[in-house]
Amino acid sequence: MRVQDLIADVTVANMERFLREAGKVPTDKILWAPLEEGRTVLSMMQELGVIGEHMPHLIETLEVPTFDEAFMQAYYAACAKLDTYEKAEEAIRVHTLRTVEAIRAVPDEKLSVEIPFFGGQMWTVAKIMGHHASNTEYHTGQVCYIQTLYGDKSM
Repeated sequence: MRVQDLIADVTVANMERFLREAGKVPTDKILWAPLEEGRTVLSMMQELGVIGEHMPHLIETLEVPTFDEAFMQAYYAACAKLDTYEKAEEAIRVHTLRTVEAIRAVPDEKLSVEIPFFGGQMWTVAKIMGHHASNTEYHTGQVCYIQTLYGDKSM
């Protein structure tokens, strides 16, 4: 199996796992923030939907956006448009599947190419390809923790 296919398969599996857990959250808890300061389930869904939209271009071109104030304003505006569970879920599905297509299309010789990514750290293309999957897995854990905080211990 190619590395690209493995990462793509894990990305889809993590998306499905995240959406399965987020789907267990009652409607009245989707905007609940732990300690009134933590992230809400919807905010995590918005992040995954919006960042997922940028991943295919990044993987295909290796053009890393400049994470400046204008980028962050555009990010928050895009998140605000995903103002319901259904809109956010659709964005996650659509953009994750586009990301998976981009991952599968990466030629083997590109996997070890390094570019400066977050904080100027050098990341290989293979590591960048796995970022969406690992971010989704990270947020799955957060959703499960939120479930326990509002009293759902049935997991």
